[in-house]
Amino acid sequence: MTDLRDGFLYHPESVATTAQLERLLAGEHNTAFDDPFGAAVQEAEQELRDEEEKERKALERLNLIRAKIERLKAHKVEVEKAVHHFLDTGKIEDVLLPACRELISNEWRAFSAADAPAKEQEIKDAHDTLSDQLGDDWEISETKADDKFVYVTIKRLRAVAAPERPYADEIVACITEKVRAAFKTYRLDFKTRARPLRLMAVAASPRASP
Repeated sequence: MTDLRDGFLYHPESVATTAQLERLLAGEHNTAFDDPFGAAVQEAEQELRDEEEKERKALERLNLIRAKIERLKAHKVEVEKAVHHFLDTGKIEDVLLPACRELISNEWRAFSAADAPAKEQEIKDAHDTLSDQLGDDWEISETKADDKFVYVTIKRLRAVAAPERPYADEIVACITEKVRAAFKTYRLDFKTRARPLRLMAVAASPRASP
């Protein structure tokens, strides 16, 4: 049995919106099968889905923040109770011990500051060493270090440069103008396309009685 999708009801090549637009730009559109407006519909639907997904994630994040706020409020009450308990009994509960985040940050910055001179010297040494070894075509674009390694990024120009690319807004303007012109052609073809004759129902005349 013949599959109805072999070109009888659908375009035999592809019904994907991108394929339809490519046929439209090439002047090979088929007004009977192609729906070039499907691309605009799909884009609108996709943009809506994207924003709805952003909304879902934002609400999820908001719910997490609200839950954390409630936990922090409960923790604050617990700390205040522990303070009163200390005043009454002299007992220091664990909840009264601060996290000391600022002290920890200060300690970390002190370690980093102590290591800074040695790190800077190693960065300089690596830069100078590689500069002497690299050929004229190469150059060092970045040198950095962490607690374990020194990183040196080198670069050179390509032997065969890529063709000059237009700016993004130029590409958008060019494609938009091509699509606009192609849609005008499609509009004219759509208006003048051959249309099947409509079947008309004719009321049957009542038969004369024998």
